[in-house]
Amino acid sequence: MDILPSILQISIQNLVPNDLKPGEEVILHASKKISATKIVYKHRVHFADGTKSAEIIWSKKSIKGERKQVNEALHAIVLALCQEGYFDGDRNALELFLKLKNKKELSFTPADLQKSLAVLMNKKRQEAPLLTCKTENARYIYTKTGS
Repeated sequence: MDILPSILQISIQNLVPNDLKPGEEVILHASKKISATKIVYKHRVHFADGTKSAEIIWSKKSIKGERKQVNEALHAIVLALCQEGYFDGDRNALELFLKLKNKKELSFTPADLQKSLAVLMNKKRQEAPLLTCKTENARYIYTKTGS
């Protein structure tokens, strides 16, 4: 939850109401509406007494028609991690994002990381794919191919 505002580029107050109490939870719905200019996300707080908040809505600009370029510095690090055995066991994308975010010399976005992982999973590469991906509890889990 701490990293979500950073990934979504919104404030924590826009994500979690200030009056949230112990035992209450924030339910993030997979609800989104995509238009030509933005993606709109919605979520709701479920309070301990059984009531629900009004929907909290935020949006993200949608950039169409651009091909995401590989962040070469990030990709080199992800490739090195793959070769060093980091992906020999299951690894989720958020865990990897947080690990790499601590590197002061590296500047990247979640989309850059997604692109790098996609390149390593691409079956159309000249080489065999290095990673496979599965979904577990709504999280992407990456594993080295053949592990």
